Amino acid sequence: MPENNKVSPEDMPPTGMFVSHCNDALANAANKHVPNVIVTAKYNVLSFFPRNLYEQFSRLANVFFLIISCLQVFTDLSPTSKFATAGPLAVILMLNMVREIFEDSARHKGDDEVNNRLVEVVRADGSVDAIPWKAVQMGDICNIKCNDEFPADLVVLSSSGDQGMCYIDTCNLDGETNLKIRNSIASTAALNAPDKICKLQGRLEYETPNNRLYNFTGKLVGVGGEDSVDNENVLLRGSTLRNTVWALGQVIYTGPESKIMMNAQKGRVKRSNIEKSANFLMLGILALYLVIGAICTIGMAVWVPSYRDAWYIPYVADHGAGDSAAGYITFLLLLNNFIPISLY
Repeated sequence: MPENNKVSPEDMPPTGMFVSHCNDALANAANKHVPNVIVTAKYNVLSFFPRNLYEQFSRLANVFFLIISCLQVFTDLSPTSKFATAGPLAVILMLNMVREIFEDSARHKGDDEVNNRLVEVVRADGSVDAIPWKAVQMGDICNIKCNDEFPADLVVLSSSGDQGMCYIDTCNLDGETNLKIRNSIASTAALNAPDKICKLQGRLEYETPNNRLYNFTGKLVGVGGEDSVDNENVLLRGSTLRNTVWALGQVIYTGPESKIMMNAQKGRVKRSNIEKSANFLMLGILALYLVIGAICTIGMAVWVPSYRDAWYIPYVADHGAGDSAAGYITFLLLLNNFIPISLY
């Protein structure tokens, strides 16, 4: 890097390519890559309440009970208690929220444990610092020990194995239990100590983040020329170093840009087959419920004229079309137990 601490044009990444500079934290920081922090939790403090309510009311039954509750609480049309439906619905929603809080708290604890694991990083002066995974940055050279997981996606530069080879376990990525061989880049295999690797100059140019676990295309551009880099030189986050005392690798993808995270599915609302069947049946029950309410309303409209002059039913005398509509809602509120809230 120039003496004036400015990034020169030739150090800028080519269009459509990522660049990881060797032992040049300033040039890597100028590219503004994402931090090496993973988040698998569904909620945070601000998003929990609205998102959880959205998920709960994505169930048709909960929407139905909410409508019934509003009609009971905010109108005088209900022949039953105002909170006959709202109370049980509120309890069910709160219990589901408590369950989600416990489950998501476990996810947050797991994220914190992973993000705060320690890894050794080789500095530009040859010193080695132990830092948490979340502090690992693009271009850092990590010193991975046997049986340790890789904190990010790396390109292996050298290792304790013969000719720079190392063995990795990718069970967490693809379920395969057999160990796989990864090879160091030919021009860096001899840099087998921190005081040697810190002198490496050049940059890695490679493809932008993607979810392809078995394909990688890039090159190491150094003082002595170029070396091709492919999937046989890549150590993916989620895999583990095995049968190798140590391996030195340079970070190429961090956090959500790592391949394991690019392949991870976002949290989604799960529906059991029983619930799907219950929702389908509920549509039929709801249609029957509306029809019965209509039949009751028609029966009331037929009955009222016959008793309009009855002295013992004074409210019938002023019964009009608007009262028939209100009567329909009253019948619906009276018959709302057609769909039992205990079913959900």
